[in-house]
Amino acid sequence: MPGKILVIDDEEDIAQVLVDRLEAWGFQTAVAHTGHDGLILVETFGPDLVLLDVRLPDQIGTEVLRRIRHGHPQLPVIIVSASYSPALEQEAREAGATDFVLKPYEPAELKAKINAALGKSR
Repeated sequence: MPGKILVIDDEEDIAQVLVDRLEAWGFQTAVAHTGHDGLILVETFGPDLVLLDVRLPDQIGTEVLRRIRHGHPQLPVIIVSASYSPALEQEAREAGATDFVLKPYEPAELKAKINAALGKSR
């Protein structure tokens, strides 16, 4: 079932670890470190799923998510964040998040959520 995953995360080291893991699982990846670059890659890379951090240097992740939803209402987007509050999760879900994963996460949990999201979208 592997496909294309876009990682939008401003922390380069964390993004690279995630990309390495995704590629080991057979996914093709692209990385953006800002919301602006992520939105461009949504259009040019054509991901099957987006892993989106909430805290980005140029805009909040939920705003990026709203913009993704505007042009790609069915694209699965999983929020991956080190910050958690029920209000943040609710905001992410209202913006259209498919799921929410708290950093640090168990790789098996992330893989299961990715597979579930891809299964629903296909």
